[in-house]
Amino acid sequence: ALQADAWRQPQLDPELFPMRLPYASELKREPKKKPKGCGRIKHLCKKLDPCKWVRWCLEEVVEFFFFWFGSMRFEHSIADDFIDRLQELGEAYQSTNDEKRKDKLKNKLREVHEKTERVKGATKKSLKDPTKKQKSSHFGKVKRPKRNKSAIHPDAPRAKPILEVTVIGASNLRRSDWDISSGYKAPDPYFTCELVGRGKKHAQHYNGIEDVVNNTTDPIFNVTFKFVDYVIGDALVFKIWDQDIGGDDLLGTARLEPLEFFPAGFDQSAVQLQTSDKEDDVKITLRVSVLFPKARGWGGQPPGMRDKPQGWQAGEYVEDQEDEGIVKQSPPVFIILQCIAALLVWIMGLGGEVLPMSGLESFAPGQTLLVYQRDCEHDHRFNVWRWFSYQFTHVGFNHIFYNMLMLVLMGIALEGLNGTLHTFAMFNIGVFGGACCWMVSDAHTETVGMSGGCYSLIGIMLGDLVMNWRETPKPITSLMAIFIIVGVDFIQAAMAHAENVSNSAHVGGAVAGFLASVLIGRNIKVSRAERILKVVSCFVGVALIAACAFWALPHPVPNTIFDQVRFCWHRQVISPGLFGDTSPHCVRCADKACINAWGSHVVSCGADCVMGTVSLGDCASKY
Repeated sequence: ALQADAWRQPQLDPELFPMRLPYASELKREPKKKPKGCGRIKHLCKKLDPCKWVRWCLEEVVEFFFFWFGSMRFEHSIADDFIDRLQELGEAYQSTNDEKRKDKLKNKLREVHEKTERVKGATKKSLKDPTKKQKSSHFGKVKRPKRNKSAIHPDAPRAKPILEVTVIGASNLRRSDWDISSGYKAPDPYFTCELVGRGKKHAQHYNGIEDVVNNTTDPIFNVTFKFVDYVIGDALVFKIWDQDIGGDDLLGTARLEPLEFFPAGFDQSAVQLQTSDKEDDVKITLRVSVLFPKARGWGGQPPGMRDKPQGWQAGEYVEDQEDEGIVKQSPPVFIILQCIAALLVWIMGLGGEVLPMSGLESFAPGQTLLVYQRDCEHDHRFNVWRWFSYQFTHVGFNHIFYNMLMLVLMGIALEGLNGTLHTFAMFNIGVFGGACCWMVSDAHTETVGMSGGCYSLIGIMLGDLVMNWRETPKPITSLMAIFIIVGVDFIQAAMAHAENVSNSAHVGGAVAGFLASVLIGRNIKVSRAERILKVVSCFVGVALIAACAFWALPHPVPNTIFDQVRFCWHRQVISPGLFGDTSPHCVRCADKACINAWGSHVVSCGADCVMGTVSLGDCASKY
């Protein structure tokens, strides 16, 4: 019998092991000496590393400006160009018979491959060399390779391969089902297939449990399925299972390496299955075809098939995963036209009858601005054009300048991502949303300007970030930028107390822009959660519009959510005989009879009574 503590300190032969290392329990660690005096400050500075935090802050600021001014997505990337160059050189290497030319092409392939890895190392942390100091991908520029455009056939645009897999059947499976009366009997086999390897982020799986074949050791499946967007270098793994009530048993596993089926495909042949019993005659019959579809959207033709490239070898290169989901940038046509139209209309309207306002209101006074009632005489509730035309009238140069600045800074990048028509639709939905919010919270004022559409760009930016969170580089930085913009605007609105600024139109435009971006904005990769969010946003948008219409449209006299009574006329009146003092008092009326009564009272009162017109915010506070 072994001694109780024999395993803790084994007895070693002193001739073979003349000395041993001490155990951890035998070592006496000296306590670290804490720095004293000025040493504590140095130790704290070294531990916190303020230079690191400053450097991080600067990088975040640079990321913010690249997000703000730069294009959010690009049609091509540097890594794509290097991969195209590798393909061209591979095709030329396979087609030539000259040994000297082959040596030159081989050296060129090695050089371009090294440059490809260097480009990927500038954008992927996993490929960085820890011994060398890497530059940021924004500052370290890499020269693009020269591309031989004549080597690329015009009818062969880049597209990811598609694997068409056919599982024909299996043979000589072991008898895994057991019955008390008959012992071991034939299984109920089915198969599964999975793509494994360097494309783990986009792994694909096929489960053939619906194609189960009962009570046989030689099943015939004849099932065909496809794996789209194949990442070069991934392998195919097939598994045969026995369907049981208590739990499925694994009957065998087969693996096809990429060199066996890419790019020429895998003909109909049997592949050995690895089983626990190591039976040599257990096999699965497969067929794999590699398809190279044409890219959509070129030449107006539907997607078809193109010839297989000759120079590709499985594992020759790996496509950069960060380049997936890159979309084409659209020129800022709408943003430029909107700025030009607003500025021209404002300049042409200068000197009109409605100063300090200028714009469409100068050409049609009283017909284009957003207004509900005017002294209980004119009802403008159903003037639908006002809900959109008020954006082309502004009050002063500062008003139109800041709106145009906001439109250019945020609109160019958003139109580049979403396209001209979608940006036009979302911008005007924001203008309409600002009008709806104005109806329920600020209907006693007259509102002009395209602030509702400009603030909708903040909502569109947030909606784009939510719907493309995984595809957006540095999403946390983008979210921080949006929160900073909103926070600064709220602080400015709270400190300014400007009565001539319609904050309701700003809020309504931002909310409408967010809902519009979720519904019709560009979504690079659609997931199930994003589809649910689209449905929820649709219901929320319809509900908000219905609530605003139900609140504002049925009654001709305006009433906001902050009012206790409806009114369409307000004045300040000084009447010592009625109020008992000489201070101004705010009076409000909801019909023409009430207005005439107050007018008659002031006239009959004489010089002691005065009636004045002030803004709603100044009512009862000053005369």
